[in-house]
Amino acid sequence: MSQGNLINAVNPYLSDVGVGLVFGLGYYLINYIYGDKKKEQKKQSLEKLRSAINFEHCKSLEDFNQLIKMNEENLQLNPFDLIERMNSLHISPDINTYNYLLNSCFVQDNFEHADKLTEDLFDFASPVHPDLSTFNILLKGISCKMEYINPEHREEKRKQVVALDKLLEQMKALAETNNSIKPNDVTINTSMDILIKAGETKRAWEMFENMQTEYGVKPDKYSYSTIIKALKYDPDQEKLEKAFGIIEFLKTQTDSHTNDEIIFNCLIDVCVRLNQMDKAEKLLSEMKDLKVEPTKVTYAIMIKGYGQIYKLEKAFQLFEEMKLLNLPPNEVVYGCLLNACVRCSNIDKVTDIYKEMKQLKLNMNIILYTTLIKAYSKVKDLKSSLDVYYSMLNDTTIKPNIVVHNAILDCCVECRDTKKLNEIYQLIKEKAMNNEENSPQPDLITYSTVIKGYSRARDMDKVFDVYKFLKENTQFKMDEIIFNSVLDGCAKTNDFTRGLEVYADMEGMGIKKSNVTYSILVKIYSNAGLIEKALAVLEEMMSKGIKPGIIVFTCLIQTCLKNKKFQRAIDLFETMKENNKADHVLYNTIINGCLYHQQWEHACKYTIESLDMGVKIALDLYNSVLNKITAHYCNMKISLKMEYAQVIVGKMKEKGVVLPEDTYSKVAKLLYQTKGSKVEKEFKSESLYSSNSNYNNSNKRSNNYYKGNGNGNWRK
Repeated sequence: MSQGNLINAVNPYLSDVGVGLVFGLGYYLINYIYGDKKKEQKKQSLEKLRSAINFEHCKSLEDFNQLIKMNEENLQLNPFDLIERMNSLHISPDINTYNYLLNSCFVQDNFEHADKLTEDLFDFASPVHPDLSTFNILLKGISCKMEYINPEHREEKRKQVVALDKLLEQMKALAETNNSIKPNDVTINTSMDILIKAGETKRAWEMFENMQTEYGVKPDKYSYSTIIKALKYDPDQEKLEKAFGIIEFLKTQTDSHTNDEIIFNCLIDVCVRLNQMDKAEKLLSEMKDLKVEPTKVTYAIMIKGYGQIYKLEKAFQLFEEMKLLNLPPNEVVYGCLLNACVRCSNIDKVTDIYKEMKQLKLNMNIILYTTLIKAYSKVKDLKSSLDVYYSMLNDTTIKPNIVVHNAILDCCVECRDTKKLNEIYQLIKEKAMNNEENSPQPDLITYSTVIKGYSRARDMDKVFDVYKFLKENTQFKMDEIIFNSVLDGCAKTNDFTRGLEVYADMEGMGIKKSNVTYSILVKIYSNAGLIEKALAVLEEMMSKGIKPGIIVFTCLIQTCLKNKKFQRAIDLFETMKENNKADHVLYNTIINGCLYHQQWEHACKYTIESLDMGVKIALDLYNSVLNKITAHYCNMKISLKMEYAQVIVGKMKEKGVVLPEDTYSKVAKLLYQTKGSKVEKEFKSESLYSSNSNYNNSNKRSNNYYKGNGNGNWRK
C-alpha cells in the first residue's frame, strides 16, 4: 500500500489540527468552527454508507481492497467476515488488506476488532508481514484511544505510552534487516502527538529536536503543527521560539495549503496565552505576507488577545477590518469582542454589540448569554442581566447549563437582591428535582453563590440550611469556597459559636485553608473581643508553613487599630512589608489609623512611602493628611510640618494628583509663616490646586483612578 493512499488515514492529528489545536479559545469556538462541520460530514457519510456492503462484484484482491477503502466508515464493515469471504474465493488478503481494515477499525473506534486483527497480523504463522504503513496505522490507533482516556487517569495514559515504545522498538529491530520499516515523518509526528496527549511534553520536544539526527527525518509542516500543541501544556518562551521555525519552513514552500492558516492560528493563540501580543501582531503580518488569508478564527484569537491586554480600540479595528474584507463576523467573533469589552469595563459597547447581533439575527449560544449576564453583573445592572437571562430561557435553540444559572445568581448577589436570588434558586432546584428537560443539576458553585447571597443579607438560618444539606449529601465534596462563604456570614453577624463550629468542620474534613480563610477567622475572633486569639492566627499560619498574605495582615492591622494597639499595628505593617508589597487598601488603613491616633509623623511617612511605591490611596486621604498637619492642634515642629507638606505636595504633583484649592492654601499659609509671602505666591502660581468643583469631580473618579493590577502604574 502506498504512503500517499494512507496519508490521511495515518495522520489523525491532521484533522486534530483543525479540531483541537486552537486550544486557547475554548471548546465552543473550536467545535463551532471545525468540529460541527466535521461531525455533520461524518454523520452524512455514515448514513450514506450504512446499507449492507455488496461483495458480489469483487473478483480480485484489488476489488476487495478498493471496496474496503470506499467503506472505511461503514459500520456494516466487519473485517473478519470480509477475510472469510476472501478465503472462500481463494483470494489471500495481503498487507494492504490488513492495513485498510485496521484503519477502518480506528476510524470507527472499533478497538476490539483492531486488537484482534493486530494479533493475527503479528502471529508467527501469519502469511503477511507488517510494513511501515501498518506501524503508522497502529500508532494512529493509540492516538485515537488517547481521546477516550480521562485526563485524570494517568495509569491508562502510561499504558498507551508503553504501547508506543513497544511499537517503536519493534520498528527499530525490523529496520536492521528491512530498511523500508525505518520510521518516517508520519511515524515521528504521530508519536509526538501521542506523547503530548499523554502529558509527556518533554519527551515530545526531545523527539522533535532529534528528528534529523536520530531518525534522518526533517521536520515538516505537520511536525511543527503537532509540537505547537505541546505549548498548551508548557507555554515556555524558549520553546515558542523553536516552534516559530514553522514560519521559515512555510516561506520555502511554493504551494499553499488550508492547514497553513490553522498553524498560524495555533502560534498566534500561544502568543496570546503568553500575553505577547507584539509577537501575535508580527505573526498576523507574516501570515498576510505569505498570502495565507486570515480567517474568522484568526481574528477571534487576535480580538481575544487585545481584550486581555486592555487594548479595546485595536480589537475594534480588527473587527472593522473583517467587515471591509467581506468576512462577516460570526457569533464566535462577537463573543470574543464582548469578552474584550467586559474585560475593559466598557459596558456601553457591550450593549451596542448585543443590539447589533440581534439586528443581524445571529444565532445566540449559551456562552454569549453567560458573557452578557456577567457583563451587566459587573456594573450591577440586574435589570439588563435578567432581560438577557429570560431571553435565554425563552430561546428554544438553547439548552441552559448550570453555568448560566450561576451567573444570574451571582448577579443577584452583587446587586443585593436576595428576593430575586431566592426566586431563581428555588426554580432551579424544583426543575432539577423534577428532572425537567434541559434542567441542569445545581453544583457547588450554585450553592456557594447562594450561601454568599444569604450571608450578605445576614440570613444565617438559610445559610445553615444549605450548609446542612451539603454536609449530609455525599455527592458533594465541600471545598474551601463553601466554608469561606459560611464563615464570612458568621463574621458579618457576629455568630462566634457557629463560626468556630464551621471552622472545626473544615479542619475535620481536611480542607486546605487559604489566606482568605484565616482573614475571616481573624474577624470572627476580633468581633468577639478575643484580640490575642486573632493575633495568634498569624503564628498558626506560620507554624503550618503557610505564608501570610496581605489580606491577613490587613485584617490583623485593622483589629489592632480598632482596639488601640497602635504600636502592634505598626510592627505588623513593617513585618508585612518584608515579604509583601502593601496595596492601596492597606495604606489607606494604616494612614487613617495614624491620623486617628494622632501619630502625625507616621501618617506623613506612610503617605510619602505610598507615593514612592506608586500606590494610589484614597483622594480625600491626601487632603486629610495635609489638613491635619497644617492644623494648629498638630504638635509637630513647624519646620517638620513644612518639610513634610512640601515633599507630599511635590510628589503628588509628579503623580498628577489634584486636590482642592483650600488645601493648597493651607499649605501655602504654613510656608508663608516660615518663609514669607513670596513663597506663598510662587507656590500658588504652580497651579497645583483645582477649584472645589474639580475636586468633587476628581473625588467621584477616585475609585477608578488607579487600577490595582499589581504593576504599580498610575493612570494619568
